[in-house]
Amino acid sequence: MILGLFIWPTILLAGGLWPELQAVRWFNNPVFRLEDDRKVLLFFFDIDQNKDARETLRHVEQINVLMKQKDWVVIGLTSARPSEVESFIREHRVRFTVGAGSKSSRDYKVDRFPKLIVVDRKSGKKETGEAAPGFSEMDLEALTRMNRSAAPQASDLWPELSKMDVAELMDYIEGDAHGMDRAGAVGHLFEQMGNEEFVRYAEDRIKVETDPWARAKLRYYTEVARGVRADDDGPSPSARALTAMNEDPANELWTPVRAYEALPEGERADADKVFSIYQSSFGDSPVDSLIRRAATTDLWRRCASSHQSVVRKRLLQIAAADPDASIRMIACMALGKVCAVGDTEAADFLESLAEHEPETVRTKPMMEYVSHYLRTGQEESETMTPRP
Repeated sequence: MILGLFIWPTILLAGGLWPELQAVRWFNNPVFRLEDDRKVLLFFFDIDQNKDARETLRHVEQINVLMKQKDWVVIGLTSARPSEVESFIREHRVRFTVGAGSKSSRDYKVDRFPKLIVVDRKSGKKETGEAAPGFSEMDLEALTRMNRSAAPQASDLWPELSKMDVAELMDYIEGDAHGMDRAGAVGHLFEQMGNEEFVRYAEDRIKVETDPWARAKLRYYTEVARGVRADDDGPSPSARALTAMNEDPANELWTPVRAYEALPEGERADADKVFSIYQSSFGDSPVDSLIRRAATTDLWRRCASSHQSVVRKRLLQIAAADPDASIRMIACMALGKVCAVGDTEAADFLESLAEHEPETVRTKPMMEYVSHYLRTGQEESETMTPRP
């Protein structure tokens, strides 16, 4: 149910140690004062359809999943008008608290949308017991991975795949659910089928499967069934480093990353400066991977508007050469925004990279998807051609 409340215009976080959250109108029963140790996820977003609407909806989907975890509170904040927000909530079944007409993004120095900020009182408590909340950012990949690690109880948005039998799983994989959800069903099917039976099914299904993520999982588990690879699907080095930094943000290990984040806005919006920092961080350490990841994101988010041709060139280089699969994937996602539909040169390049991409579960399908989008302007994977 949507509840619009006008009596309390602000929310105080962690005893008032952080800027209060302000909105003209609140929806979905907001918690106005948080006196416990639950972690708070602040979701700053824009619902303008001409901006990052697709990315915002991906965040909403994962945040709805997070709402099932009792140790988290989620508060969304947007400058959009209450009437727009009410329609948005109904259309997309938003379950978390949302503040409409909010200017809190200025107090929290939000420089892009959508953005996730974590406020964690428990991890930041001093020995005296005084509340000193930790304050960190979270990206969509980390949020998605955290949700999946908590499945199946994480959300009723996801079917309880582990309770399905073989016939039900095959029906689900062949149905009209989102491709990433159907990809999740592939692993459960593999667990229940014998290796030879699964290989036969997967080879037939791949011939007609249009979604690149579902197809990737079919290929991945076919290789596992054949003994070509171990079941070793796990996060990339930069993803593991990001998780570690979010869990212990005050650790001195992350000082170089914080130094990069503290650079003046003009430097982080300078494509040549950012790419120079990226190139100087090609070591194997977690810190190097995080700086390259941040620099790649800055090329996309901060630099593209004024250095589009340069950014396009650099992102193509990163997609081709970065040793970290997540960073290659971020570069591909960015190319889908930076390049114009009809950029067949970039589409051809990504397609050629996909043919040899070693990370087959996430990065390879992203390359295939962005290549298709740049050729056709079509965003739905159903419009893609099967790649047997």
